[in-house]
Amino acid sequence: MKKLVSVIIPVFNKEKYLAKCLESVEKQSYSNIEVIIVDDGSTDLSIEIAKAFEKKHENFRLIFGKHSGPGGARNIGLSKAKGEYVTFLDADDELKSDYISQLMKFEDFDLVVSGLEMIDAKNKRKISCISLTDKTIKSTVGILDLICNSEVYPIFAVSCTKLYKLNIIKNISFRNISIGEDSLFVMEYLKFAKNIKIISYVGYLNNILPNTLSRKYIKNIWPQLRLLLNFVEKNFDMKENMENWKYLYFRAIKIYLRNENLSYKNFRYAFQAITQDSNFLNLRYSDFYSIKDKLIFKLLTKKRPLLLFLLYKVHR
Repeated sequence: MKKLVSVIIPVFNKEKYLAKCLESVEKQSYSNIEVIIVDDGSTDLSIEIAKAFEKKHENFRLIFGKHSGPGGARNIGLSKAKGEYVTFLDADDELKSDYISQLMKFEDFDLVVSGLEMIDAKNKRKISCISLTDKTIKSTVGILDLICNSEVYPIFAVSCTKLYKLNIIKNISFRNISIGEDSLFVMEYLKFAKNIKIISYVGYLNNILPNTLSRKYIKNIWPQLRLLLNFVEKNFDMKENMENWKYLYFRAIKIYLRNENLSYKNFRYAFQAITQDSNFLNLRYSDFYSIKDKLIFKLLTKKRPLLLFLLYKVHR
């Protein structure tokens, strides 16, 4: 008999997209799945839609939780999961019909990582696609060398597109933070994974919505971004991975600046906080490869906050 896979779907006010999401799970060619829908305090018709699918299918379960964000809802789902394997799906996204079947081909691995297709939810137009190169990793030593780059890291910064083992995933949980909870969760999982399979298959369809969480202003963002950096520093050999840490650090800087570009006052404060950070002094112009990153770094080192503010406004 095929091994059970738990599909965990956090839901908060997704009435426009939830039916399509659940239909895509309903159509999976892999037969032995349980679908755990965790309502995170919805006030729209999401609950009614989920109840209809629960009534229709014995393997669909609707669980209610207090509003605590997608990470908290996923934690509730994990506490209820019965499958040997777990995958996450956002309520506004969809899966190709062979998604779970393709990932389960590599069930012997502690982690299976697949690609992602981004779609404009309004007009259903394909925006871009992240397709990875097939690779087998038999040890997580040096894993940062593989993932800390602009081509691969966006996949490792999300909890979706992956197949996890429940006996490993129970060792960790999503943090109650507003940004970076997925990145931190995946990094924590990597600490326990002994082998990883990366596949070129792309079966996760990420609908890009207007006004999503990633585009909203986040208060106290810098300490939250630092959590990932602190974890990596503590749990990975930074003497061997200093270039990788610099990549993650500068990525956090760019997210911080983009978050604060709504007002020059906030942006200037962030600018000063970054340039006065002791870790910033370890960066060198030669650490960067893209013209944009070199320009951002140059404006930071030359103490030109207004020019950098205007640059972020233009590319917002």
